[in-house]
Amino acid sequence: MNKLALLGICLAVAFSVSDICFAAGVSGGRDVPQYSFIQAPDTLSTNYYDYMIGSYNNLPLHRVPDAMGGGYYLCFHGRKTSAATRRVYWAHLDVMGNLTQLSEIGPLAVHEGYPAMALDRETARPLYAWHADYDDDGMYEVMFAYDRVINGFPGYLTDPVPVIDNPTVILQTDDNEFIWPELKIGPSPNPGMQRVYIMAKNLTHSVSTSHPVENVFIAYADFHPTMLEAGAELSWSYTSVPELDAWNQDSQNWRRPFLTMSLDENGNVYLIGRHFALDINDDELDEEYLDVFICSDYGSGDWVYHSYFSTLPSWNPPVEPHSTLGYFTDDEGEPFADEDLFWQIVNTGHFNAVVDASSRVRALGLWGLTTASGAYLPELQTVKSYVYDPADESLRIRDVHPKGDPANGAFPHFTPWDLQPPWQEVDSYSVIDGQSTPDMLKIFPFAYWDDTEHDHAMCFHYNHLKLSEPNSENMLVAIWQDSQRARNARLYPDQYPEHLPYANSPEIVIACSADDGASWSDPIILNDVDTPELAGLIPMWVYPANTVQYMGMQGNRKVGRLGLMFLNDDHWGALGIWNPHVMPDSCMVMFAELEIVFPEPVANLDPSQSPEVLQISNAYPNPFRDQLSIKAEIEAGDYEFKVFNIKGQCVHEHRAWGKGTLDLSWNGLDAKGRRLPTGIYLLQLKTGARYSTRKVLKY
Repeated sequence: MNKLALLGICLAVAFSVSDICFAAGVSGGRDVPQYSFIQAPDTLSTNYYDYMIGSYNNLPLHRVPDAMGGGYYLCFHGRKTSAATRRVYWAHLDVMGNLTQLSEIGPLAVHEGYPAMALDRETARPLYAWHADYDDDGMYEVMFAYDRVINGFPGYLTDPVPVIDNPTVILQTDDNEFIWPELKIGPSPNPGMQRVYIMAKNLTHSVSTSHPVENVFIAYADFHPTMLEAGAELSWSYTSVPELDAWNQDSQNWRRPFLTMSLDENGNVYLIGRHFALDINDDELDEEYLDVFICSDYGSGDWVYHSYFSTLPSWNPPVEPHSTLGYFTDDEGEPFADEDLFWQIVNTGHFNAVVDASSRVRALGLWGLTTASGAYLPELQTVKSYVYDPADESLRIRDVHPKGDPANGAFPHFTPWDLQPPWQEVDSYSVIDGQSTPDMLKIFPFAYWDDTEHDHAMCFHYNHLKLSEPNSENMLVAIWQDSQRARNARLYPDQYPEHLPYANSPEIVIACSADDGASWSDPIILNDVDTPELAGLIPMWVYPANTVQYMGMQGNRKVGRLGLMFLNDDHWGALGIWNPHVMPDSCMVMFAELEIVFPEPVANLDPSQSPEVLQISNAYPNPFRDQLSIKAEIEAGDYEFKVFNIKGQCVHEHRAWGKGTLDLSWNGLDAKGRRLPTGIYLLQLKTGARYSTRKVLKY
């Protein structure tokens, strides 16, 4: 296996996939939450820099609690003109979402980037960190400043100071350059104080400067809000993680970690993420690579390291019904054995982590279908969460979107071609160019459609997964972007003519949880085609606010407001790291706010246990031509009966109240009374959080 494959570049595995796109509920999901725009996207600033405008691993949009005046603070980097120096900016929005101030954070016109921020937990004063070369030594420093916010008015920023003044000495090496900061605020061991942490990552590899290793360096300081109001200079202490420092200086192996920081209320500092590792011959090391580093003494004590594998089992679907040959093949055309196909974390570097009410650490990641050689299939990637529980030192992996079915025995996690019983069988096939192909539910969770761009490293550069922090009502969101429909429109226009309007549409995807991340809704999908408020926009690098604002109840469901910051790209693609354009980008930094009705929590959350489900006891005749009779058992309550085609489109829907045995029927027509073509259809009966599915063939 070579280095490029580990950087997110797929080795050649030839296959074609027909897909079912965004079939809400088909994969055992839940209803898409209702939402409305409280504030339609509004321009805050013109920006001529169009790549990852905030921190890689921090949330650059923070909501001010109502008790402290409401509104938002935010930060980003950008250029005022195409020829200008890239600077870092801060802004304030009042409680109505109006922009009150926007300015550079630092006074010097030097190249700056990747700002991070957090709010003082008592008075909501914003603290900022970013990197910039302030001393002209050819290395960036990590700079720090904060806003004094005098008499409730923001804009009184302190002079920036270098908190990490590179080059930094680590284990007798003096050429380390720690950049890309992340900033968090938590409790302090000193009564009445808070502790601010700034973590930066190493650009330099002490053995080979051609590959970053990203061991971390952490600065921390205690403060009281009165110190911020007075503009006091903080006293900084420093720590690093010995295991990571050793990785940096290993001459026999190359390990590159991708870590983010989170804090709990008990003084624990967590670094969670993953790493990849190659030996001196560029072969993959056989070691656990999901990482959790823990310091239990507010960052000043020893670090404990736990590691885990991310692999989840899969299997090779038959190339056609009743065949013994697997569909996925290697470079020689030989089908992979089932044990040589599995799901594994890939393309996860730009993410954050949060701590829930039970002190568990949660992060998002992308899992790709991977072969024994280490290559992943770029068209088959899914969004999952991984959760570290300090109570038993376990790490659990859960589907966020799409979802598997816990009833599926050995494969409870999402399997694209096996969405309903009978399990371990391909749900349906299509014939494409004379070849039988398993139908698969696919997403492409990136802000761009073409995985071959950036020398086949687009997935490495464009992954962008963010979680909001759980609020007092255990509400949070997971947010990323998707370009599956744009990909279909550009690569398979004849097969997916209905996706042609989405050819230039990166979509915003928002999954919601009302139970501290234990269960997730089917996602809200926002784009310039179906969402009037986004008409004419190309949203990129979407960041949620750090918390959802709880607004009350609608029946049994919690209602919350979510702020969003994103870049409206002038031309799709990042000129900042790649030049696909014929002109510089004149983009816009934008803010929007949604009000969302969150889903009700799901009672059964353990994928190792089968949930109680309804049973469609019979559907006959099957195959059918003109009339299908369906029998099902239901406890008293509202139910919905839906029929989906093999592309995941709902073609028939019926909602009613029932009790006992239901006698349902379907005449093979769609909602407009048009006769549907021959093919496989999926019946779904759902009530509350319970559902039942069955496949039928219409001829």
